[in-house]
Amino acid sequence: MKPVLFIIAWFLLSHTIFAQDELQKLIPDGCHCTVLLPGTPIKSVSTDSTGGVHATISFWNRYGKNKIYGLEMCVYDEGYNFDYTKELLAQRDNFCASTKTEMENTSLTKQNGYSGIDFISRGQTNIFYNRILIVDRRVYILFVAQPVDATRSPDVDRFLNSFNTLR
Repeated sequence: MKPVLFIIAWFLLSHTIFAQDELQKLIPDGCHCTVLLPGTPIKSVSTDSTGGVHATISFWNRYGKNKIYGLEMCVYDEGYNFDYTKELLAQRDNFCASTKTEMENTSLTKQNGYSGIDFISRGQTNIFYNRILIVDRRVYILFVAQPVDATRSPDVDRFLNSFNTLR
């Protein structure tokens, strides 16, 4: 989850203000999905064979006043066998640990027939609205980060609900 740490560090250190959120449909290269994101995302790719993970691809963009939208995809090796529920919970816990946030609530969900988990995690200055989905051998992590005192906008749910797989 090293890309998440970089994203969070950038978020905490940067203070530039952008226009209101304008989400547009994107097909991130290599992710086999579509999602609504503001602007042109920044892409980060890492290859790692640790724990059955073959590669991690991250797309994220800062938009709005101190807000980040993020999509991360982990691709698991064909031979790696995992329990979907345990993997969702482990990914959730790893996200909270890497962002130094405490989980406020969590619930299992389904989106487009795929198993997932929704959760909110809160740090001292930031709150994260998160959804993790497992599609075949890919784990997708979607999140919106914003200051804790900001009101949750409808764009958060628009972003999380916009995820679709390409078949």
